[in-house]
Amino acid sequence: MGRGSNGSSGGGGGSTGLTPNATGGETRVVRGKKINTATVVNQAIAASNKSRLDLDAAEKELMRKGWRPPSQAALDAGFASESGSVTIRNYAIQKSVLSNISRISGASLNNQEGKWNFSNANTIHKDFNEYLWRRVHGHRQRFS
Repeated sequence: MGRGSNGSSGGGGGSTGLTPNATGGETRVVRGKKINTATVVNQAIAASNKSRLDLDAAEKELMRKGWRPPSQAALDAGFASESGSVTIRNYAIQKSVLSNISRISGASLNNQEGKWNFSNANTIHKDFNEYLWRRVHGHRQRFS
């Protein structure tokens, strides 16, 4: 997949398509700062919706990690569930939201792309809480 073949001309995309409506936030302390987890997720989604997605950077990062876009034959045969442009867009959304959560909360969310459910704000909030609980309780798994 070449530059701009992901539906953009030079790397920008629009909104994430997520609505910042996470509920049931918990008050947590991250690096000495009190945060409400739902508020942090909502603010991160709102910030990501206002900014442009960097699709070119997402594509380059995926390719550095060994990803390649599926061929049309693989898509037609049902061996791939989504086109390359969809994968790139989803990865860019995850990078944007996770970096905003990290910036707002102070939590280090390195290497969490692809591990959280980005279906809606509440699933992101649930995964953020679970991540914080794993970190607090010292269950620092090698791959989480």
